[in-house]
Amino acid sequence: MIGVIRPLVKESKKDKWLRFVGVYGFGALLSSATLGASAGAAGTVLAAGPRWPAVALVGSLGLLLAAGDLGMARGRTISARRQTCPTWFRLFGPTGAWWFWGLDLGLGFSTIRVASSYWISLAMAFVLGSAVLGAVVLGAYGTGLALNLVIAGLFLIPNEGNTPANVHAVGYRGRFRKALGAVTVVLSVLLLLSSRVS
Repeated sequence: MIGVIRPLVKESKKDKWLRFVGVYGFGALLSSATLGASAGAAGTVLAAGPRWPAVALVGSLGLLLAAGDLGMARGRTISARRQTCPTWFRLFGPTGAWWFWGLDLGLGFSTIRVASSYWISLAMAFVLGSAVLGAVVLGAYGTGLALNLVIAGLFLIPNEGNTPANVHAVGYRGRFRKALGAVTVVLSVLLLLSSRVS
């Protein structure tokens, strides 16, 4: 998908590019918030007993996953080995492709994950035990995907020179993983602190 960002930024009118990013962002938000609501609703099974052990477990697991993301421990991020479908561009045209890319990436589990922040967010949505809070937590993830695309399109890709967009973006993978590892630490610490209050 990253390969089509460059032509959109360099050769399209800004309003067209913003429309595609908006369609992508709406698709990502819709699928991530729906998944979060489902995870939160499934988490209501925890309502029968105390919630704090599950919250503490997820917070502790998050710190372990973050250690890998930050390079402090060995291990790989749990991830599918699949990228989103490039043929959607030919099948559905640009607007349809961006919509489906947003839906696909918003699910999170269906494509490659660079860092573990997605998994801790999904687990957090579950242990919160609320469809509304689950939608908010994973909806924030979907919104982050759209913001990531805007930042890449406005700042990263236009300054790449002759390097292909996907090669240029891969060069930032380590930095993204560490930044997302820091987010995972913050989320995990918040979960651990809230488990002490519960």
